[in-house]
Amino acid sequence: MILRNHTYFLWLYNKRKYRRQYHLGSGLFIWLFLSITQPFGIYNTNLGFGGLLLFMLVFAIVWPLVGILIDWAVMKRVQDAKLVRTNLAIWFVKIAIVAHAIYAIREYLCPGSCIDLKEYGEIWLASGLLFLFTYVPFTLYARYMYYHSMLGLPDQSTGLIVLKGHGREQLTLTINNIMYLRADDNYVDLYLVGQNSSDHEKEVLRSTLTDLQSQLHDHPQFLRIHRSFLVNTKYVLKARKKGSLTVLHGSYRKDLPVSKSYQDQVDQLFIHPK
Repeated sequence: MILRNHTYFLWLYNKRKYRRQYHLGSGLFIWLFLSITQPFGIYNTNLGFGGLLLFMLVFAIVWPLVGILIDWAVMKRVQDAKLVRTNLAIWFVKIAIVAHAIYAIREYLCPGSCIDLKEYGEIWLASGLLFLFTYVPFTLYARYMYYHSMLGLPDQSTGLIVLKGHGREQLTLTINNIMYLRADDNYVDLYLVGQNSSDHEKEVLRSTLTDLQSQLHDHPQFLRIHRSFLVNTKYVLKARKKGSLTVLHGSYRKDLPVSKSYQDQVDQLFIHPK
């Protein structure tokens, strides 16, 4: 469950605009949180309210700064689910650096007199909680955006794509015209919207469905529903029963099988209706 949710998190986090929003939003949240709760024993009545808010910026800037610097240093945008564990380890390193940065600031403010083992543990706990308070809402929003993009709402991918088969075979297609793909031994049948937009056409490419799925990785509206089927959710009609779903376009209607291993993903597809 953690690995799956972090995959959704990374899907949105790897988009530059949302990554910036995450860093700025987390900094703002931490700033407000610290200003209200006054943790770590740093409250000073001589500062006044305005001075306290400014002083809290020292702590609030730590998390966004660490996140940005490590993202830049690692230079790796983890999108493959197999690498999610590696990315989680990187985020643990971020939390560790934040905790020790706060420790260093506290030690500088009152050297040798206000940091003990108990407070060191409290700093770790506070850093972890502050991370969760920003990570969880962002992850939930990422899931929301992911499934809505699959349903053809504003973030849906459009344009042309070149699908490469074995050897020199390739097809140049319009993304939105691909209704679904069906594996057939060493070939894949691609069912497309016809030229008159009410019929359908079929193209054949010598390849594997897994290979074509990896080529369509950046287009999240394509969902694997069976070892032999990959479907464009733009054309999916809500399933009436488990084990199948319907592709619909104009007068063309086709029931496709859904295997048990992919049923959960199909169920998630219809949490947020069109």
